[in-house]
Amino acid sequence: MSRGRVLFVDDEENILSSLRRGLIDEDYECFFASSGKAALEIIENKIISVIVTDMRMPGMDGLTLLKEVKEKSPNTIRIVLSGYTQLQQILATINQVDIFKFITKPWKLEEEFKVVIDQALEYYNLLMDREKLKKALENRNAAYQNMLKNIEDRISAAKNESNLIKNTSKVLFEHLFKVIDNNINKDQLNSNYKYERDFINFYNENISSQIEELEVANLFDNLISSLIEHNKYLKIEKDISFPENYKIKTNKIIIDSFMKYVLISNINSNDSYNINIKGGIKYAVDNEIIEFIFSVSELIKGGKTLGNNLISVSNEKIDLVSAFMNEYLNAYNGAFKIKKIEDSLVIKIQMIKVVNNYQVKV
Repeated sequence: MSRGRVLFVDDEENILSSLRRGLIDEDYECFFASSGKAALEIIENKIISVIVTDMRMPGMDGLTLLKEVKEKSPNTIRIVLSGYTQLQQILATINQVDIFKFITKPWKLEEEFKVVIDQALEYYNLLMDREKLKKALENRNAAYQNMLKNIEDRISAAKNESNLIKNTSKVLFEHLFKVIDNNINKDQLNSNYKYERDFINFYNENISSQIEELEVANLFDNLISSLIEHNKYLKIEKDISFPENYKIKTNKIIIDSFMKYVLISNINSNDSYNINIKGGIKYAVDNEIIEFIFSVSELIKGGKTLGNNLISVSNEKIDLVSAFMNEYLNAYNGAFKIKKIEDSLVIKIQMIKVVNNYQVKV
């Protein structure tokens, strides 16, 4: 197995021929160049462990060559061949390009020349092993950092979900206590309790704090499809304007589950309603405000309008939904509004998009 690659540079062909013969049995690859230009071409195409160059050469001298080598292949170990008369040039080279060693002409092949080459190759391989170890340690450290970050993110997510469940549960139970207190002496307690019981069951099945990147158009297409599946008599009008493939990061459950549940639970499956959905973006200096407004009004129900049947959407229901959704969205720095306005039930959500960070806010 080759210990590395050594490049010999000298403009005297007889010296290169002598090196070819003398190094033919060595366990490293030998390359030969008769000029600085030819040497640089080899370095461009091969990873060279050690370069051994004469100093005085026509065209490009050894110092200029070694400066180029240091820039193009900084890990290559640099050795100078020289005569004693070139001492001043050697000193200048040592100071400028970090020479490993220099070999004087004439040299003793076995006792001197090969020994220096062996030392240079050993030094080069030690440097490469150190670089590999350093890179391996850096990669391992990066992997540990990523692992720690993932653990911290999971802990943070679990903590957020725990707080979310704790706070929303508190809202639900406080509402239930209020219902019980208001109906403690009434025979209709079971029927009044049904909406809250169903809401809690739905909450237990769907509560989540997971954040996802969602395409707005798909999100509301899914919502509308669910509404139509629930009530085939719905008349839905859309006025939604977003750029193509516009996405937001938020809690999908907010709209895909709870918004769907809030709407479906407040409209009967066999009555006719008009649902107007508006959506768009309001641009501010450093953010985009994504706004959605749902307006639900009853068209026909026994010849009466929703305005005469508002009891079907009781204040207790609105209080529960408003308190719960506000607490839920509070985990994402946001809020939720649901109101009776004349003959309509109006729900409003705003999502604030700031650069790559997303918040949900009314």
